[in-house]
Amino acid sequence: MDQADFEFKLRQRLEGKAENAVLQSTTQRDQLLEDLLKINSFGAKSTFDFNLQKRYEVLGVGNADRLIRRRKDPNEDEFKFIASLEEVFDIVKAAHEAIGHGGGKKQLLK
Repeated sequence: MDQADFEFKLRQRLEGKAENAVLQSTTQRDQLLEDLLKINSFGAKSTFDFNLQKRYEVLGVGNADRLIRRRKDPNEDEFKFIASLEEVFDIVKAAHEAIGHGGGKKQLLK
């Protein structure tokens, strides 16, 4: 299955799901990250700002900032990255190959 088919089927599956099953594009996720960085610098001014601050936080990874779900305890080591729709395919593919499932490619290489 190629990436376009994967994204299409994923969108179809999540169409009828609850509002919290949201697929965000990379641009939407980056906009949330940018908004959150502004809120952290200048303070929350609107309801949207407060809700965003309550739901997400920014984690610095190397030179980049990543959007993660807000942790109950800021010192907690476990966290959830917010992945965009375009990244989900690569994440699933890497996990699939890491557990030894290579699909048809693996069979051809042997």
